[in-house]
Amino acid sequence: MAASNTFDTTNLGSAVSNTEELTRGAYLISPANSPFYSNTNKSKASSIMPEWTLDDLDDPDNTPIPEGADASAFADEFKEQARVFNYIQTLQRNPMVTDDQELVDNAAGVNYAGAVMKALKELNRDTEKALLSANARSISGSTRTTAGLADQLSGASAIFPAEYETPAAQVVTGGSAPTEANVDTVLQSIFDESGEDSSVRIYGGSAWIQAFANNTMRLTSSSDNFRTQVNLNGEKGTIKNKIRVYEGQFGTAEVVNLNSKTLTDTANKDMAYFINPNYVEIKELGGLIQKELPDLGGGRRSTIRRKFALCVKNPRAHAYWDTIA
Repeated sequence: MAASNTFDTTNLGSAVSNTEELTRGAYLISPANSPFYSNTNKSKASSIMPEWTLDDLDDPDNTPIPEGADASAFADEFKEQARVFNYIQTLQRNPMVTDDQELVDNAAGVNYAGAVMKALKELNRDTEKALLSANARSISGSTRTTAGLADQLSGASAIFPAEYETPAAQVVTGGSAPTEANVDTVLQSIFDESGEDSSVRIYGGSAWIQAFANNTMRLTSSSDNFRTQVNLNGEKGTIKNKIRVYEGQFGTAEVVNLNSKTLTDTANKDMAYFINPNYVEIKELGGLIQKELPDLGGGRRSTIRRKFALCVKNPRAHAYWDTIA
């Protein structure tokens, strides 16, 4: 005798009384982290145009003066001061759910609280993308764009006078490979220009970090640039082949993976930012703003906004690697 099937719930048969199974919770398929925004110092802004000043020292002069000579030439010690600014940019997410959806039982948190939590994660990623971007500082009517990190460290940002721009040795273009020698050249320039050991964080796209690891973690003695000796545990059979902290002659670099979805080039994922945390800051106007808006009958809704500007206090203390070969 033919039996009624166990999957046809629309016609007569045994399947009509089968219950459904749905696992509680929803699994995000997109990365939610925003490491640059999370790790960068924040401070309060009090205007839509945060400003800061830069200054420089004269080159050392060891010219001797005769004994008994009177002081005859005087210097304006503050002639090199520059006043610079960036604009506050506003980003927002506007979550909502219908009143019916709020009332029904749901396995995956599809309700107002869940919508707000998801929107917050999306807003953090939006903020990260703006901070890492090559967007130039601009204003059009009441719409303002904050200059991103790639713009401020490009060596040609409209924010800084020429004498304060990131030096050419710290703006790596043309697809240079992230070899030890090339990375050390960048760290050396940061040391020479800022006068401090290059204790930086390298925020890198996945392709840049993989290429850097391939060029520094060599596991074959046939390579002329053999750097790494491996002790293999015969019981566990584990080889660790990753870089978290790189120590060179001119400083230490902590390597941090960026969220690939927030990069300026989401296809190649091959840029990196060398950041001294002491010389970069995010100005926030009013903090995170969350407002629940009136329910006009269709369901609960709200707006979540962040107002921020990126302030690079010393462009010479950082570097930008825009692409690899």
